[in-house]
Amino acid sequence: MEEEFEKISAEGKTPENINSEELIQNLSKINVIPEESLDKFKASILKEYEIYWQEKKA
Repeated sequence: MEEEFEKISAEGKTPENINSEELIQNLSKINVIPEESLDKFKASILKEYEIYWQEKKA
C-alpha cells in the first residue's frame, strides 16, 4: 500500500485529486478485496492516503 501511496504522491496528487478507482484497482492486484467490503475499503484507503500525504507534506 505504501508503494502505491508513494507513486501517487510522486505524481503530485493530493487526496482531493487522486483517482480512487485506479488506486483500488492497483491495490486489488496486490490483495483480494471482497466486493461487499469495497465501499468501506475505499473510504479507509482514501483516509489513509490523506494521512500519508499530510505526513509527507510536513
